[in-house]
Amino acid sequence: MPKENIYNDLYESAKNGETFTNLMPLVLSRENILLAYRNIKNNA
Repeated sequence: MPKENIYNDLYESAKNGETFTNLMPLVLSRENILLAYRNIKNNA
C-alpha cells in the first residue's frame, strides 16, 4: 500500500475520534522522510 494511503487512512480515523500510539516508526521511516522531502522540494 502506498504511504499516501496510510496517511489518508490515519486522517480519516482521526476525524472519527480514534487515537493512535507508536507512530514514531512511521514518522521516521525512510519512505516518509523521502516523501516529505519530495513534497517540500515541489513547493513553489
